Amino acid sequence: MLVKDCVSTQLLPLFKDMDPQVGVSLRNFHIQVSKMSNISDLVVYCFNDDHERSVHLSKKEDSWNGKCKCASLARLLHIAQLMYTTDHPELAQPGQRKLYNTFVLDDVKLNALEASNLLSIPLLNPDASSKATGDLCSDYDIEVFNNWDSNYLYREKLEISKMSSATEVLDNVWFGNTTDFECLHIQLNSGKKPTYVDLKSSNFPLHCDPTNTVVILKKDDLAQRPIREVDAKLITFPRAHWKLFVHCIDGARFPTPMELRTVVSSIGYLQQIYLEFPPSGSVEIADLSEEDILCIVNVCKLLCFQCTKEFPGLLYCSDGYTETSLLGLCFIMYSQKIGIDEAIIRLHMQYGRPFFIFKSDYLLLQKLEPMILKFAQLKGDKLTLEDDKGIVKSFLLAPKHVRHKSTLGMSFNSVLHTATGQHIIHLREQQKGRAKDSDSDTDSTSSLSSAGTDLEVAGVCESVAGSIPSRVLPHLYLGSLSHASSLRLLKELGINYVVSVGEHVPWLDDLEYATGMTESGCEIFKICSDQKADGSDCGVEEVMRINNINDDGIGTLTTTINDALDFIDKCYESNGKVLVHCQVGVSRSATVCIAEVMKRMNVSLPRAYLYVRVRRLNVIIQPNLKLMYELFKWEELFMRSKLKKRQFSVSSQSSNGQSNNSTFSTNNSDRSSFSNSVGSVSSTFISSSARDKPRFSLAGYERAISEEADEFDIRHLDLGPEDVISNTPGFIREVDWYILCREIFNLNRAYIKPGK
Repeated sequence: MLVKDCVSTQLLPLFKDMDPQVGVSLRNFHIQVSKMSNISDLVVYCFNDDHERSVHLSKKEDSWNGKCKCASLARLLHIAQLMYTTDHPELAQPGQRKLYNTFVLDDVKLNALEASNLLSIPLLNPDASSKATGDLCSDYDIEVFNNWDSNYLYREKLEISKMSSATEVLDNVWFGNTTDFECLHIQLNSGKKPTYVDLKSSNFPLHCDPTNTVVILKKDDLAQRPIREVDAKLITFPRAHWKLFVHCIDGARFPTPMELRTVVSSIGYLQQIYLEFPPSGSVEIADLSEEDILCIVNVCKLLCFQCTKEFPGLLYCSDGYTETSLLGLCFIMYSQKIGIDEAIIRLHMQYGRPFFIFKSDYLLLQKLEPMILKFAQLKGDKLTLEDDKGIVKSFLLAPKHVRHKSTLGMSFNSVLHTATGQHIIHLREQQKGRAKDSDSDTDSTSSLSSAGTDLEVAGVCESVAGSIPSRVLPHLYLGSLSHASSLRLLKELGINYVVSVGEHVPWLDDLEYATGMTESGCEIFKICSDQKADGSDCGVEEVMRINNINDDGIGTLTTTINDALDFIDKCYESNGKVLVHCQVGVSRSATVCIAEVMKRMNVSLPRAYLYVRVRRLNVIIQPNLKLMYELFKWEELFMRSKLKKRQFSVSSQSSNGQSNNSTFSTNNSDRSSFSNSVGSVSSTFISSSARDKPRFSLAGYERAISEEADEFDIRHLDLGPEDVISNTPGFIREVDWYILCREIFNLNRAYIKPGK
């Protein structure tokens, strides 16, 4: 029978060994599914028509030649479990109760599975993937989105398009993404009048507005009809009828003078005009001809003077910020007649746009700045393109202006050397060859890291080469030590609180402050007012330093994370802004920010992870495996605290004669009744040592939640009784550990080479 099972399934009764054979990695997310399968009960089922008959006959016959292979697979899995137990005798030690089993579900009741949130995606009709003309989502798309057990790449794309959806930067000039462009044309091509959505007025920039996200959507939110109402929740509809489009895209060349003159002369009678432009990170000053530089100036002039209320323009790229940042900053410099550093601050603070520039872009913009400002100040005809190459030559041949330089201590490579080892910083666009090898990956990396190369210290953004910390929430920034080390940058951004996770900001040594200590050992520095450090005014009021936490797979945030959240909450209540940073801003500080988003937005761990990941823009957050597991356990505390407060609230209502609608209030709920239907698994595959407790029953579940020992100190964690946003209310978590790890790995491997 064993041989027949192997031939039938093309499988062997052994668990695959996924452990790395060489070296040590702190981020082995890809092997967690394998690890969990070795120490889990396994349930085998399928939706083939002959499943029930196959399972029934497998108890009497040695072979089955139908479509269903569940019986054969279950036998092989059970043998694999026995083999694994033999190789790991610790699993069978007395008192540990770690013998795991394989079950076959012989009566697959889809309705019961779906009602109990145990079915990821229900069986759909063949036409579920079809869409009516003008619709953006199908029924299948909605079911995929509602399933938080898979396809995080799809979710990430939706969140990016939502976060960076088009906003008006200056009169009639918008910055946006490809989704904005495509949605407008879907509406135009469907023959329907375009719907222009005017988003609610908000005091916060759209990209960090906690209401402008798909992670807060639950199944019930997407159950409405018509489908157009669902479309509007997942995708932001166009906010204007744009007619001039400038698309920054890989492989594009600079428009020629003839093409630009044709555009200018055609605006009066063409319905739409489309231009392509080279993306950020793709050019350096040495690559540009005089004609290319004039093209940059003329495209800025075209946007500035030719975009009107009747002919608005959209500058866009795939994600809404990466490829457009270079041209977008040139446009702001030209239209506002300001330098590069002021343009960066204004684009972030005043216009509220997400953007990301590579170091090569910042160096290029420094070179272009005097030329752009010179052309911007000319009082020529607004309809005439600039063609004076003499101005360009005069600036290119002018002596270089030498400024005082300061060495911040980092080499030009993609590996950051610290006291705790090497950190490899991954950017989303590195794999696409965004910038040249000599300066792209290494330079863009150094602009993000705490360390810096020889940078001219003059402008407010020069010490970080144009990189600014990521604004995750209106009060919360995530960044690196280099961001925290620049008092000028912190003051420009209005940041008055700092959380240093395992690092020390150098300017603190030059200031007077009062010190304090939390119960978990975090240091608090209250800085005296009206002080300067390195010639810069200090706008920071308080600093929290979390000590003895390195990104080495050993350091822990278990005992300190709640104190950090209390500190952030203090900033929030005082209407301040806080920067959370570590060395690079991808692991330790990202862990704290994910926890803050979970608490502040009332969402589960996978939703908070995706929210923070998208708002870190091109820098990929990578909490190490230990810190991620600590977040996973912290989520249990988060859920237990919510459930306890909810139960107390429900009990109070019951004592007053009010009805109780709690998930756990009655034993005849759909979820409770489901335990009876699942209990009918084939006893042929149940070990005699199987545990006595019901496999899927929720009896005793509430008690188990309340009795489980807390690993975190919850005395000071103030959590309200509101339900956590989740598609599985009443469950201790929305997504299990191994599934979350698998999806994180799938997200990262799109940008990170294997073995990194």
